[in-house]
Amino acid sequence: MNFKRFTVKNIPPQKDKNIIITGANSGIGFEAAKILAMKGANVTIACRNKQKGEEALKSLCEFGNVRLKLLDLASLSSVKSFCEELIKEDDPIDVLINNAGVMSIKKRTFTEDGLETQMGVNHFGHFALTTRLLILLEKSEHKRVVSISSIAAYRTKLDLENLNSEKYYMPFGAYKQSKLANIIFANELGWRYPWLVSVIAHPGVSHTGIGRNMKTPMQYIFSGTQGVIGHSIEKATLPILYAATKVGLQSGAYFGPDAYSRGSTANVPQPKEAKDYEKAEKFWEISKGLTQ
Repeated sequence: MNFKRFTVKNIPPQKDKNIIITGANSGIGFEAAKILAMKGANVTIACRNKQKGEEALKSLCEFGNVRLKLLDLASLSSVKSFCEELIKEDDPIDVLINNAGVMSIKKRTFTEDGLETQMGVNHFGHFALTTRLLILLEKSEHKRVVSISSIAAYRTKLDLENLNSEKYYMPFGAYKQSKLANIIFANELGWRYPWLVSVIAHPGVSHTGIGRNMKTPMQYIFSGTQGVIGHSIEKATLPILYAATKVGLQSGAYFGPDAYSRGSTANVPQPKEAKDYEKAEKFWEISKGLTQ
């Protein structure tokens, strides 16, 4: 396909596919849920805040079959309960979109389990969620996991000795490391489980709520623009939708805007750091231990 021609119209029917999207009560997750429901998918939005989730559900139901389930990625017990409920239902999961995230928390804070919040939610919560749901992904004919990263992942390294910000904490630095972690996890997931497709996407820059903790001008750059630097939520969602619906993808494929922070959907290169396979293996084992 010519990427430049990829629009919502190009998305194939998703009739009866079971798709889970974390953090879908607003922003890119909400937009993806809307489009996938319109295409016929059975969409589960997994949200932390009940009130916001219910408000989103009310809006989304007019577009198709959407349901809400509560999930707090800052709590491993919540992840476990969420997964156990789905496993009892025993329905295959066709696509899992790990979209939820937090960004640039000003002070070092911790999840319920004592993990630095940004790495805890953005990576460890999704690691626990994905690995627990492998049993349902394996039941599907489609078997796809989409990890959402960021352009911020290009400008950092994964420090295995500082995953919990024990040595130092920088708000945006911790975010960048968590977004690189998403790519490394996705690569290792595809390597360890060759029967599924593990792909990655990033939205570029768009006006969403994730950058609310950042100070200007960084807040302007990462959450408030649509002009020269960024683009609309609708366009920012397209790489995620492509990763979730394009037939014939292989694990490790990475999609984002062709002009770095904005533009048409395209194949984009992974950060060099994401290709450190020895570190990826160590990181997996660390993640496995910390998430029990």
